[in-house]
Amino acid sequence: MKPVFEDWLPPGRPRRLLDEMDARYRRWAQGLPPGVAALAHRRRAFVSARGDERFNSLADFNPLIACAPWLFWSHFEALDDGRMLLIAEGGARMALASGVIDKLVDGQADPAPEFALLHRALEESAFTLLREAFSGKSPFWAHFERLNEAYAHALALEVHCQHHPAELTLETFVQMSGGKVTPLMIGIAGLAVAAGCAEILEPIERSLRATYVAGQLHDDLLDWEQDAQAGHRTYVLRRLAPPAAWTADRGLAVQELRAANERRWLDVELYRLSLDWYDRAQQAVEGLDCPLWRAYLERYRARAEEDQRRVLARHVARVLEPLLPPG
Repeated sequence: MKPVFEDWLPPGRPRRLLDEMDARYRRWAQGLPPGVAALAHRRRAFVSARGDERFNSLADFNPLIACAPWLFWSHFEALDDGRMLLIAEGGARMALASGVIDKLVDGQADPAPEFALLHRALEESAFTLLREAFSGKSPFWAHFERLNEAYAHALALEVHCQHHPAELTLETFVQMSGGKVTPLMIGIAGLAVAAGCAEILEPIERSLRATYVAGQLHDDLLDWEQDAQAGHRTYVLRRLAPPAAWTADRGLAVQELRAANERRWLDVELYRLSLDWYDRAQQAVEGLDCPLWRAYLERYRARAEEDQRRVLARHVARVLEPLLPPG
């Protein structure tokens, strides 16, 4: 699999430091119990993936997952290699730990005991790295606590809405999706404090939160049929399904939802909403020197726009089909 990050990462020092972070991660994972060590190298431990495919580099994932600081490289490049790696590595492990706990919360962790042990190992190692990087009086820890609290709130909100889907409003969806990006901010927060540029945190966090809202909405639009069959509640399904459909403890009727979408063209509307949130993400970082992050946003916004055109064309073709001459 071609790494998502491969054609974005500047050559030279950025690549070298990422290679070193990968090497440190491999050495750390080798010291875990065998089953947990194997899981630590599997994509399915952190993202949606089938089978036991291994990843070779943390950059093989979406860059936000473990390489977010590199997307804002120019703000941190004055830090020496050792300090930068220590903080980036601690942040990456907190971000990876959030991917593991997401699987546990969603009931997708198999085997669950090894997922739980991997989560604990990642968090403990992240704490060790970050404690080495910052004294107990550093302002970093206030950011750390706030970001962790925001993430815990987002997870609790997600669990609540699975049992009370009527409460999955747009406002709730935005809180939940935006809050789930906060573990990915920990490494950026640490580097910003260490580099003396903490003022960049607020616009970057706004941008990342908006990106997660846009991306989650896009993903849910792509996967709504599978989510309906599995009985997994999403904002897309909340908009498609009548209230009575949520009372039964079963998957939603896909044919009925397709018919509702054909009547209302809801997917076109929600793709527009996703694009709007990508635009908010771009606007939030106006004035910041972050070309890699802008390239990231442009790439993912273009994908959402392409998918919107595809569903719009399908709706138009369906409407015009009865008007076309046979043959």
